Amino acid sequence: MYRLFAVVLLSTLVFSQAAPPAKSTPPAKSAPAAKPPAAKPAPPPKPAEKAEVAPAAAVITIAGFCDGKVPATPSAECKTVITRADFEKLVDAFDPQMAMARRRQLADAYARMLVMSDIAEQRGIQNTLDAQQILHFTHMQALMQLLGREIQKEAANVPPAEAEKYYNEHASQYEQATLQRIFIPKTPPGGEKPADEKTLDAESQKIHAAAVAGGDFEKLQKQAYDDLGIKASPPPTGAGTQRRESLPPSEAKIFDLQPGQISEVLNEPGGLYIFKMESKKKLSLADATPEINRVLEQQRMKEAVDKLTGGIKPELNQEYFGEAPPAMPAMHPGAGGPPSRPPATPPPAKPPGQ
Repeated sequence: MYRLFAVVLLSTLVFSQAAPPAKSTPPAKSAPAAKPPAAKPAPPPKPAEKAEVAPAAAVITIAGFCDGKVPATPSAECKTVITRADFEKLVDAFDPQMAMARRRQLADAYARMLVMSDIAEQRGIQNTLDAQQILHFTHMQALMQLLGREIQKEAANVPPAEAEKYYNEHASQYEQATLQRIFIPKTPPGGEKPADEKTLDAESQKIHAAAVAGGDFEKLQKQAYDDLGIKASPPPTGAGTQRRESLPPSEAKIFDLQPGQISEVLNEPGGLYIFKMESKKKLSLADATPEINRVLEQQRMKEAVDKLTGGIKPELNQEYFGEAPPAMPAMHPGAGGPPSRPPATPPPAKPPGQ
């Protein structure tokens, strides 16, 4: 939604020309309200409450600017009033859910644009070639943003049957497990000399056998560090709640374990890992639906855009533009979730207060 708001400094000119706000003269003064009795003053409003502003009430007043013009001679009587109703038409065009802080930013920018655009027109800047090019570009940009918003609204209306079909076809994606993990680093985080491969293998097999026999993972994690002479504090064994797609492919087979079972020793570049399946369950359709809807919304948007644009693709002259930079890697579906393993070297502690 805020992508459209982000181009307000460009596109508001288009909106203001297409639908200028109503400009009115100051309202007639009303009779002063009777003062409350001194003995019973009106209670002050609660801090959490906000006075309701009537639709016809002024929310922006631009003194010295009237009839959409900056007068040649400044006048104290000249002003432009923008009501709440008029201002909220502009807000709704960008984002009806716009936070009040952003509304304030928009109001300030809009008032300045009304004044500065009139000064620019008085100078004839709108008739220059640069202005025509920029206004044309801004017009197209605003239409593109509005089309994108319309497509997004349509795509967000995912039929429940479509979400259920996706859930059934991707059932494994909605399994989640609570895991414990023992980590034996190949390079000790405390700076000690690394153990050779044979020593690491023997230690991992000993710890694995103890884990299969029902050993406590916290104690076995500490034992592994002690046996290898690692002075650094051992990492916690709790791996948290994981989803299958949040694990690297080499560890996805952990999800084949049943609660209580221990994995084989997994040999990874950073170290050796032993996992224990604590619990495993599948998210219900109701719990998974918001996530599924987001996935399907993106798919539906792409399909809609592809259908509208067809085979229209730009071809750039590399002799002029040069070779295209490498594309940014796509975000993994599980990105942002908890890491599947602890780092071999723990990050430095942050200074106090940070």
